[in-house]
Amino acid sequence: MVFDDGRFSEDDTTLLSDWMIHTPPEVLAKNWGVAKDALDPLKTIPADGRYIFQAPLPPPLEQDKQAVTRDGRAATTAFAFRMMQMKPQKSTKGGEVRIVDSTNFPAAANIAMAHVTLKPGALRELHWHPNADEWQYYIQGSGRMTVFFNRATARTIDFHPGDVGYIPQTLGHYIENTGDSDLVFLEMFKTASLPGLLAQRLADPHSAGIGDRSLGDFAANACRDSESQQRGAAGVMRNPALRHSGARL
Repeated sequence: MVFDDGRFSEDDTTLLSDWMIHTPPEVLAKNWGVAKDALDPLKTIPADGRYIFQAPLPPPLEQDKQAVTRDGRAATTAFAFRMMQMKPQKSTKGGEVRIVDSTNFPAAANIAMAHVTLKPGALRELHWHPNADEWQYYIQGSGRMTVFFNRATARTIDFHPGDVGYIPQTLGHYIENTGDSDLVFLEMFKTASLPGLLAQRLADPHSAGIGDRSLGDFAANACRDSESQQRGAAGVMRNPALRHSGARL
């Protein structure tokens, strides 16, 4: 379950019963046009309200549908989406991705999601998202991600099933499958459509206007800056035993 506000808490759920017991009985009687003694059942509600309590089982779904049709017009917006039944929007030798957002699931007006599968050794290449933070949930496999924070600051973390990742807006990052089976994870964004405008920007340096000579100058300048500043990336881990095929998604 994903919410578009990280401050959401079940402790802040509005319950009518909680509201009613904190409203003067005479006001409720006047509001509903009933005698005050008709509100006596409210006296059995605990002072701090109820969050989980017994209630009658709901009627069959078909009965609810008939009631909606009888009392008004049934909603035309679908609130269920069979993501794994659709074809991946992108599929390569390195993996595949399925995207769900407001363009194919109108109910997702504020949340966009990508279901990503990376083959062993494959890389979700260097990229960033210009207009939204990214949340991740790792479902299967083993992966590694480095997030670059600018000014020689970076962090690299290994991820496993059940782990959650977070990348602030505009920060460069990549994800690599470091295991011997598929890496499967979700990417989620608080936006109407997947913010991938610049996602492929560093997939090919030549497409970004960086020529062979520029690449050489870039590497030389990087070495000089590193020597002069004596700054290292924070928390970056390297394992020489790891190899990847160079496949990208």
